[in-house]
Parts: sequence; structure tokens; C-alpha cells
Amino acid sequence: MPWVNLHWQSAPIVVGTDIAVSLHHFGFYSLNACRIVYLVDEEGAVKRFGFAYGTLAEHAESGEERFTVEWNRADDTVWCSPDWDIRCRARFKRDLPKVQRRP
Repeated sequence: MPWVNLHWQSAPIVVGTDIAVSLHHFGFYSLNACRIVYLVDEEGAVKRFGFAYGTLAEHAESGEERFTVEWNRADDTVWCSPDWDIRCRARFKRDLPKVQRRP
């Protein structure tokens, strides 16, 4: 997706790391800040690895997103499982109708 950039791609996947996603949309750029809040690293019949980040005050939304990769050792299948609990921030909701009304 050429309109989406992760800052910085070399950031370590450890709890407390701050990252940001910049987007070019509707004719302007936005920067959305997040922090890695926990890691997933589980052994067993299904190996799971991943992380979750929570949005910071500068983010257009409020909430948490989790990304995990699961490897089922028995049948050698791999699954990617994104999950989220995200809501728009009030100021964003308030301004959205203005953007939608533009010709």
C-alpha cells in the first residue's frame, strides 16, 4: 500500500516501543502514534508469536490492535490473526462530516 508507511520499520518488537503509521489520504498526511503494549510468545501444539499495540493520544483512533502468527505443528499450517478493538476519537468524528461534504 503506497499510501501507508511504518515509522520506523527497524523498531524492535519489545514492550514500550513507540511506532507511528503515516497515511496519505483525502489530500493530506496524517501521523498516528502507537506503543507496543504486550507480546505473544506461546509454545505448544500451536506455536503463537505476535504483539499488540495501543494507540497514543496523537492517534486518530483509540484502542488496541493485535497481530499474531500461528503455526500448527501437526498439520504444518500457518495462520495470521489480526484482532482489534478500535474506536474513532471524538474530534475525528466531529470533523469527518466536514471532509465528507467537500466536492
